[in-house]
Amino acid sequence: MFIVKDYTTAIKKAVKALENAGYGKKRILSLQKTSSDLELQLDGYSTKYQIIAGNVIHGETQGFLEEKHIGPIFDMFENITSILHGIENNN
Repeated sequence: MFIVKDYTTAIKKAVKALENAGYGKKRILSLQKTSSDLELQLDGYSTKYQIIAGNVIHGETQGFLEEKHIGPIFDMFENITSILHGIENNN
């Protein structure tokens, strides 16, 4: 995991980490997983995730996080964990 100050740096670090793990650009793009199970639309807040190469989670959020959003977000993370375990078990 990396902590960075901006999106551009985050993408560069993620791509470098994947390249170091043996994934080229074409392979990375072919291993992306998106689905409605990885999206959450709430009142005033939304978040969307992609799973890349079975072990990288990329997320985008919009709006303002409020206490009422925490429960549904954790439910979504449990779903993401299940998806990751499914990917792991299929490899």
